[in-house]
Amino acid sequence: MLQLSDSELKIHLDNRSNAPKLLAGNANYFGALSDSKIKAVFPLKYNTAFEELGCIGYQPILEELTATIKITRTSGYGGNLCSNGSLEYVRFFLDYGNGTWQDMGMTAVNVHDLPDSKDCDGAIEKPISYVVRLKIDPKQLLCSTANLPKLRAILSWNTPLAANMPNPIVAWGDMKEAQIQIAPMVLLKPNFPLESIGSLLTTAIQNPTVSLANIASTSLATKDKLSLAQNAILSPKVELAELNSLYTSNKIKVEPERIGAKILNEAIVSKNQITMLQNQSIFTAAGLDWASSIKNFLALNGNTSYEQLYCVGLDYQKEALVASLNIKKSSGYSGGLCTNGSKEYVGFWIQTDVDCAWHFAGSAFVNVFDIAIPANGLAYSVVLPFDFSKYRNPCGKPTILKVRAVLSWNVAPSSTDPKAVPYWGNIVDSYIQIAPGKGWDGKNPVMITLGGLSVDNINATTGLSKPGAKFEFNQAGTYDNSPFAGTIVMQGLSAPLAGMKYRVKVHNLATNQAYYLNSPLVLLGYNTSTNQITHPIVTPDANNYYEYKDYLNNIDSILARFNPGTNDLLEITLENDNGSSVSQRIQMDSILPQISLIIEKSGCGGYTKGDTINGTFSVNDAYLQSYTLSSSLAPNIYSGTTNVPNAGNPTGAFHFNTIGSGSPCGSINMSATEKTIHDSVSTGYTVYTGEVVCLK
Repeated sequence: MLQLSDSELKIHLDNRSNAPKLLAGNANYFGALSDSKIKAVFPLKYNTAFEELGCIGYQPILEELTATIKITRTSGYGGNLCSNGSLEYVRFFLDYGNGTWQDMGMTAVNVHDLPDSKDCDGAIEKPISYVVRLKIDPKQLLCSTANLPKLRAILSWNTPLAANMPNPIVAWGDMKEAQIQIAPMVLLKPNFPLESIGSLLTTAIQNPTVSLANIASTSLATKDKLSLAQNAILSPKVELAELNSLYTSNKIKVEPERIGAKILNEAIVSKNQITMLQNQSIFTAAGLDWASSIKNFLALNGNTSYEQLYCVGLDYQKEALVASLNIKKSSGYSGGLCTNGSKEYVGFWIQTDVDCAWHFAGSAFVNVFDIAIPANGLAYSVVLPFDFSKYRNPCGKPTILKVRAVLSWNVAPSSTDPKAVPYWGNIVDSYIQIAPGKGWDGKNPVMITLGGLSVDNINATTGLSKPGAKFEFNQAGTYDNSPFAGTIVMQGLSAPLAGMKYRVKVHNLATNQAYYLNSPLVLLGYNTSTNQITHPIVTPDANNYYEYKDYLNNIDSILARFNPGTNDLLEITLENDNGSSVSQRIQMDSILPQISLIIEKSGCGGYTKGDTINGTFSVNDAYLQSYTLSSSLAPNIYSGTTNVPNAGNPTGAFHFNTIGSGSPCGSINMSATEKTIHDSVSTGYTVYTGEVVCLK
């Protein structure tokens, strides 16, 4: 954290609170526009006095980039927890080794002014660690080649970062780089039976609504092929003797207490003479000294020469504890990328002010391997989805918790003793803030989002988005008064109601017709013991009731996913089987903008250079945001914008002068952008059209 004097702090606070107004008067007020002729008034560049990046990393199985944001002060974040606060934006870039940064996307977290509080030891609960996660679709290579791109994360307070700009100037923010490891492809391993299973995969791709298992079950031979393929993608485990021989033959020094950590720990924990003798024989057969190894193992006491944990924080929006660690060496991780490698376990603990006791939240792990790594190591993240609903308070009472992460290589950390020091690994404490919640009676249904927006940000009468509404999953903005189209996703309270049942009614207020959703619902889960994504399927009963699932079987808290395919106002009702319910209206808009462009003399030779190109246009859309007419033959641009629903359908004539045109051929182009939110994840769909014009 950058230190400020009291007078400097006051100046910064004044500038932060007035930033929108100051930038409106001078776009270069803070000096972010490096090429601007406008003089900066209060130049800042990556000032970390209020927020900074702690760690950045990657979870290979979840394919998620992560960044820990440390909030260090009590004010300067746009208001208390009952206000809108402000946003901490993070944009990620990857360089796959060619020196070019590829934009992976941006996400954000909502932060607020939070008064100082003290933990059970009397320490101030700052900084508070927030984590943002961004799922990506990375390039994958075979396991014979390590895929180690550079990662860059850029933090910007309350100012969105422009796309494809890996070197921006931000006033308050930070930049960090690390190197990460992308998981290799598993389907193209040398022994994968592609020839025999190819037809099965083809059938599955051609029938995306039918599971691979169901397709395979139609034939015993096909079922056997699937089993063969499943076994082929399992990575082999390297035995102790083979591993020691591999390191020795390549003159790689790895301590016996490192190579045989699992076997040594098993013998110590078991306290069983037979187990002790069996493990000792495995050690001696591998050519390793048992007595000295077990002595050295017991003396390790949190050795961080191979790996080290640096950050732990909370994904505030998607509710998961995230720990970030660094792999420091190229060897000592039990095998290369084509093997099982080894596990970096992280155990998570939570301490509350109520009893000051540490409560075990669970553990997760990430697989690591022997890889020739760069000097600064490799950055990994370990993610544990966790249900924080029991800790949630209304916004008037912020919930700050102390969390502890225990890193332990290849040996699961203790689930009973939060102070147990790992043999290989370390312990890190931090503070997190739980998102506030509404009062809940413990039995009624709670609808949290609909169409990607918080229901609080959807007008209860019109069903349109309220001004300033943002997508909850990444805090990206939407247009004011936006309707919805495509797939509608509903999120709601699920884990606290696990075992109870609910159903979802869709009532079309224009036609007065209603129906209940009854298609199987595919959820997203996470198996912490295998570090694998799961896809639980919930099938409704005869009365259209679905069952609420626990958090690890529904980590996104999805209650419904449906596609109404209408342009009417709908009322969506979430009904519990105890008779309680909650409703929310949404306005649908399933028709894309209709645009027309007519040129008086289109095609080739219709106009002579210097003539004025004439034509007419029309735009037909109930929720139009903007439209643009342009010509590649002249610099003229004709455009319009509307910010209210049902603003009419603009029509008109256009005239483009071709004097000074440098090309004999070009086009008249038109686009129209609607406000509509599509598939619960994006907004502002644009439709294009154009006409070619060639001058004589």
